[in-house]
Amino acid sequence: MPYEEKSILVIEDNAGMLENTAEILELSGYNVLKAANGREGVVLAKKHLPQLILCDIRIIQEFQLCFPTFRHCPLL
Repeated sequence: MPYEEKSILVIEDNAGMLENTAEILELSGYNVLKAANGREGVVLAKKHLPQLILCDIRIIQEFQLCFPTFRHCPLL
């Protein structure tokens, strides 16, 4: 499955921060996928193969077991 061009997955449990971050990225021309927690993020990442995953440092811990699955993209 190819990467979705110019796509960024934003995973953030703070709804206001999620919406603000997504809006900034969308205004910059990116296709933004949004997830409110790590589980949603894993599902979206597997389905859409974003070019970048941007998430809260606490949520990264939820991804630790999944890192081999997401070798295709940077995780910030």
